[in-house]
Amino acid sequence: MVVLDYIAERDAAYYMDIVNGTGMPKSSVYNMLNTLCNYNILRQTQQGQYVLGYKLVNLGYKALHNIDVRNIAEPILKELTLETDLSCYLAILNDDLEGVCLVFTEPKREDIDIIYKQRSVGSKISLHQSAVGKALVAWQSPEDIETIISDLDFKKTADNTITDPETYARELEAIRERGYAIDDRETSSIVIGVAAPIFDISGKIIAGISIGGFEDEIKRIGVEELAKKMLDAAARISKSMGA
Repeated sequence: MVVLDYIAERDAAYYMDIVNGTGMPKSSVYNMLNTLCNYNILRQTQQGQYVLGYKLVNLGYKALHNIDVRNIAEPILKELTLETDLSCYLAILNDDLEGVCLVFTEPKREDIDIIYKQRSVGSKISLHQSAVGKALVAWQSPEDIETIISDLDFKKTADNTITDPETYARELEAIRERGYAIDDRETSSIVIGVAAPIFDISGKIIAGISIGGFEDEIKRIGVEELAKKMLDAAARISKSMGA
């Protein structure tokens, strides 16, 4: 690991640089370099420098595949709930292009059921009303966005609900430009939500996180301030997922 760390920190290193930099015996470094090269963990360039090999890329992808975004996101969302006294949740698009809640953290308040009376782990997320639903859609491929829009029924549950494909498409474009999504009393006339996307190592969106509460609570903290918190949290999670 000492040799790998030394090379990784410098992108490339010569044999004697590794010996001098690690303080290891020449014979040990020589044998280790040969072994690591035989397994494609390292490779030697035409200039004689040692660099990380392609095997590490494959191992890295396998390691990232085994990381569960829920385990990464849950403690971060709990921190946000404790800090803001607001509800937070993590959602994904399933294989049927439906929004699904994976993690839900809520403050210990009696009025919380009024805000998210239908929200629980496994519950469906509205893609045209909720902030996280819109965030999940906004960064999909153009083909998937077109499919999702064609399948939406644009059910109206509040005065501000988006009810037509054209307005929704413009909203998705605004979300991508802004970097985060807002539910401005679109699901409920008394609730505002803010959401941010989570990306993987390839830059593909894999999930979204959202925070929400009563209109007066959100305005007390400020939508832009909450957006900063969500973008920061989403960046932390994305980094842990390899982005």
